Amino acid sequence: MISQEFRGLDPVDRRFRVRMGDLHAGPRVTPPGSSSQKRAPRVPPSDRESSRISEVMRSMLLILGILLLAIGLHPWQRSWMSKSWPVADGEITHSSLLVTEERQGGWIERQMHQTRIEYLYTFQKRRYRGTRIEFGIGDQLFFAKEFAERIRQRYPVGKSIAVILNPDLPSDAVLESTPSAGGSLIFIVFGMICLAGRYFLALREEWGRVS
Repeated sequence: MISQEFRGLDPVDRRFRVRMGDLHAGPRVTPPGSSSQKRAPRVPPSDRESSRISEVMRSMLLILGILLLAIGLHPWQRSWMSKSWPVADGEITHSSLLVTEERQGGWIERQMHQTRIEYLYTFQKRRYRGTRIEFGIGDQLFFAKEFAERIRQRYPVGKSIAVILNPDLPSDAVLESTPSAGGSLIFIVFGMICLAGRYFLALREEWGRVS
């Protein structure tokens, strides 16, 4: 049906008027919900599942890494705190070497050697008994017998010693303020590996989004 303003015009002039009207009206707007409107690309379910799994793994690696670092660094913290602890006179009352074996099929699979030291000391007119030589995980536990034997010879029975003790808890004592690095370093290294793995997982996921 022809509108009132186009009546009386020849067909050529009419088409010209219609085209000019389209130019003045501006670009056509596609109504919402139209099939021609562009939709945001959907993320495949497999990608969403991979993203969730990656997020869980990153969280687990973060928690495990922090826990392992805390365990590994704890002896070093205790060693630093003991620098200000008082010292009491003591005496070695027991010194021996303990050997434990793990057997499988009648064969010795592994041997562990541990130095067992006991000492007595007096603090504020009270006597205490101690066994710790240094701060650490697996205190004085060695694969090689030579290391354990060296510690045992350092603390023979009857030797007078200086005992470093916690003034708030006198039963908490140690002979050497330096921490046992062996077990602590293992926890520290594995903790750093977990944190590094968490970082690389996050980096790989970020690269996947960019590409």
